[in-house]
Amino acid sequence: MFFLLSFIGGVILFSFWPINNIYPSLLFLSLVITIAFYRHKKVFTIGLAVFGLLLGLSRGFVSNQPINSAQHISQFNDQEQIEVIGLVVTDPVSESGVQEFTLRAKEVKSSAEGLVLLKVRRLTSIHYGDVVTARLSLLTPAEFEDFSYKDYLSRYHIYSVAYYPTEFEITGHGSGNFFLSLIYDLRRTLLSVISRILSEPASGLLVGILLGIKSALPENLLENFNTVGLTHIVVVSGFNITIIAHLLMRLTKGFSRNLAFWLAVIGILAFIFLTGAEASIIRAATMGILVLIAGRLGRQSNLHVALILTAAIMIWQNPRILQFDVGFQLSFLATAGLVYIAPILQSFVKRWPVLLGETLASTASALIMASPIIVYNFERLSLVAPLSNLLVLPIVPLAMLVGFVAVIFGLINISLGILAGTVAWVVLHYIILVANYLSRLPLASISVSGLKIWWLAIYYLIVLGSVWWWSKKVRKNEHKV
Repeated sequence: MFFLLSFIGGVILFSFWPINNIYPSLLFLSLVITIAFYRHKKVFTIGLAVFGLLLGLSRGFVSNQPINSAQHISQFNDQEQIEVIGLVVTDPVSESGVQEFTLRAKEVKSSAEGLVLLKVRRLTSIHYGDVVTARLSLLTPAEFEDFSYKDYLSRYHIYSVAYYPTEFEITGHGSGNFFLSLIYDLRRTLLSVISRILSEPASGLLVGILLGIKSALPENLLENFNTVGLTHIVVVSGFNITIIAHLLMRLTKGFSRNLAFWLAVIGILAFIFLTGAEASIIRAATMGILVLIAGRLGRQSNLHVALILTAAIMIWQNPRILQFDVGFQLSFLATAGLVYIAPILQSFVKRWPVLLGETLASTASALIMASPIIVYNFERLSLVAPLSNLLVLPIVPLAMLVGFVAVIFGLINISLGILAGTVAWVVLHYIILVANYLSRLPLASISVSGLKIWWLAIYYLIVLGSVWWWSKKVRKNEHKV
């Protein structure tokens, strides 16, 4: 734990203190000293912590090195128009007559390659795995006073963007990964069925809940979801996956322990499949499955290590997610809330009805840990979020289930899908009514700007201190008994 936490701390430290390349040298020296004192427990522990800190700093330094501009497509940024031949490597997102997708360059004047975020007007149907030829101007992602689009895209290894090519042609199909092609084909089929068996805005909400595509929601409803703190149910993040995983375990409590666990795991794996199996989705789902493992094993001490180890592995693979990936931050914090805070809150609701008490504890614990990050990044604090989440989150697994059943019937026969969709419409409409009603309340949300990073540090230190104090108190009482 000392080593893993020190490593994560080193990556965090580098984001605020990116000095130079001295870390690798010190890293080797600290490793030698640590090994030399392996028989002295205290010295060894301190040495291991120092080694972890320097390893984190070194990993941050390596990930921050500039790309090889001689071979990367970004060498053509901010120059004259060029012709690019590339492969569409993400499923295009359509919104307001525009399609946005990531293109992996295969040929650009020379052997240069790399990823480009490309926007084109919706003149034709573009799919994952298509080969396209485009004449365009590459741009360096913009940097604003309070937001760096360049840093945001760098977590995906994208350093070039292009808007509305002067020439664009699809020259090939089916060149992508077979498994991903299958997933995206299924998603398109499901989108078509949902639009036929349900009317708006219920269809847009089901698309968001099942497929994680929030652009399907009408703008006014999406704004209401933002106001009441429910946006996380229509986007793929660890915030909703971890809570849903926790609730699935509780809802299947009447089944055998093994069956409940595997049903919940299958539910999360199906969610990964339907939402595209992207890296951010897999990270979020991994955190969710950790919650399930905690419920299955009931070993809190083992889960502490598993949670930190999982985060450390993800950060090692891509250190930029720690600073620039809000989804990862919410995944980790929501899971940490369920692991450390939910048990404390559950002790206060023991006499409540099981479903209500469990829902309140899991929702509140996730909100306690995740809300500051949401406020810091989006500069909005929803004052009704605890109430809206309490009213809606227990219904989300049911909405997913009845919606999925309706879609399955729709795949068999549209008339059957419309009939089954009636039940789904009732559940989905309840969620919509809650969002619309609560968003109209006075001071449903307030704008919070200028929040400093050190305020977050103080907040989380208070939370961690409170958890430590409570745990110590519980252990003391148990010892007396």
